[in-house]
Parts: sequence; C-alpha cells; structure tokens
Amino acid sequence: MIEAPFWVEDFPRPSHIGQDQLPSEADYVVVGAGLTGLSAALRLIEAGQSVVLLDRGEIAGGASSINGGMVSPDVKAGIRAVESSYGPAIADEIWRASVRSIEIVLELCDRHGIDAQTNRNGLAALGLDSRDIEKFRKTADFYRQRYGVEWEVLGHDRVGEIAGSDSFSSAMYEPEGFGIHPARFVFGLATAVKDKGGLLVARTPATSIVKNGNGFEITTPSGRTRSGNVIVATNGYTTGEPIPELRKKVVSIGSYIIVTEPLPEAEASAVFPKNAMTYTKRRLLHYMRRTPDNRILIGGRRNLKTGLPLAGSAADLRSALVRYFPRLADREVTHVWG
Repeated sequence: MIEAPFWVEDFPRPSHIGQDQLPSEADYVVVGAGLTGLSAALRLIEAGQSVVLLDRGEIAGGASSINGGMVSPDVKAGIRAVESSYGPAIADEIWRASVRSIEIVLELCDRHGIDAQTNRNGLAALGLDSRDIEKFRKTADFYRQRYGVEWEVLGHDRVGEIAGSDSFSSAMYEPEGFGIHPARFVFGLATAVKDKGGLLVARTPATSIVKNGNGFEITTPSGRTRSGNVIVATNGYTTGEPIPELRKKVVSIGSYIIVTEPLPEAEASAVFPKNAMTYTKRRLLHYMRRTPDNRILIGGRRNLKTGLPLAGSAADLRSALVRYFPRLADREVTHVWG
C-alpha cells in the first residue's frame, strides 16, 4: 500500500506549474493556490488584471488535488439548519450559491478545455437503518417544496440501484451531483492561469501583508512584492502568517481516503450499479465512489484531527468498506492519503 494520493499519481502535476519568480508588483496577489485561489485568479485575469499566486507548498498541493472529487449543492449542515440559525434570506442565498458553485465547475471545464473525467451520474445519500428513509422523505419534500429539486427516495427494495449491498436500508438520490478527477481539474485550472499570463510562485509563503499607501506590501522569503489588492485563499491550511487574526477563525479538519486496486467492469458495476457518488447519512460520514478506472474509493475520518497515522486510517477505512461491501474483502487497497 502506497502512502500517497492516487489522483496525483494517476495525473501528475505538470512540470511548468509553479516555476515563476516573484515579481516586484501586480494588480492582485492571491495567497493560496488551490481551487479558491486559482479560480479567483482566472476571473481576475479575464477581467484584465495582472495576478500573481503564492503558495507555501506546491501549486494545488493540498486538498484541492486529492479530495474525493464529489460535487453537489447544499452544505453539510443542511439548509434547514442554516435557516433556523440565520433566517430564510441567508439560507436561500447560501442555497443559490451552492447551486451556482456546481455550475461553475462545469463552466470552467468547458471554457478552458479541462478533461476532468466528469461523471454526471448523480449523488446519493445512503441510509444505514430503518429510520433513515423517513428522514430522507422529509428532506426531499422540504427541498422540492422550497427549491423545486426532484430528489428521489429509494426504499430497501430499490437501494440496490445505487449500492449493491444489503448494508443499506434506503437512499436519497440527487441527480444534480457529479464526480470529477480532482487532480485533472485543479491542474487544468493552474494551466489556464499560466496560459493567460498569471504567475504561479510555489514554495513561497507570504509571511506578512502590510497596508502601504493605496496598496499592500507582501513579504516572502524570496523578497517583497506590491499589489493593489490581496486575496487570502488559504482555507483549511490557514496559519498564523500572514494574518494572525484569520487563523483564529479557521478550524482545520482531517479527512482520509483509500482506493482499491482496479476492478473488472462487472465487479465495479455490482458495487455501484448507477456509478453515482455516495455518502452515508451520518455526522462522521463515509463518502464512496468508483474512480474512472473502476477502483472503489472510500473516505472519512475516525475523528476531526489532522495528521493521523495513515496506516491506522487505512485500516479503519478498509474495515468500513468491507463491512459495507463484503464482496471486496479480498481486494487489495493500493493507496492511502489524508
């Protein structure tokens, strides 16, 4: 078993990404070169701005290139929970933003010619006991009445259309969801930024950002650069630099993934007949899918910590996978990462 991300081994980072030198100035400096930073940079470049992206590691070296590759609307807590805390106006705005976000992924692929091996077979929540189907029905009714979506609830007699196992009691199928190859997608974004004149500066952390006149001065180990504007897009990798106050607002959470060896088409289809993205409806959930080469991927966490030993996480995830799909007991796990 290799302790390295399968996605990046399958589609390595292009060698021309991240080789640029720090310029003396730019219209915008973007700190953090993952999905957020790269997509922001593309928007700015297309609007005629000069942009430099900085990252303390490799370009798209974090979760952006090694996640589960599952795209869907909504937020983890659910819109009803958002509404109860913040009211219907905020809930509706968040819902619309989440729907728009999945449209943007497809538009970026189309506009920049990115072959992200998009899988348009939907996404499904999987129930583990008899109580889940009623929860699914209430959830589907709420979203249908509120937003007009047509999510289908499948009982025990039809859950096999989604997952070939007796472990699941029901499913809620969301046709809007889809899957991508995350490394292909994010490295495609980086290539588009590079091709359009953006500068990608790897292994160059921004250690401080100071307001200076009408702009900002950004200090790095490689020198300083000036910009009119700064976007900090560090997400779960936010540290005390360059903005100490920002670190207090971010909680980093770990997630871990394994993939099996490639399966014959018939066997992979028996596990996930519809080839939909799936997840278990639990607070500490598992997410599962087929990869484009018919491996079975499962991800999740034993707790919220980052940096857990990969061997232990692999053992936990393999145990869960075999519990859900006993037919995979003899299949080799080839990669683990977090």
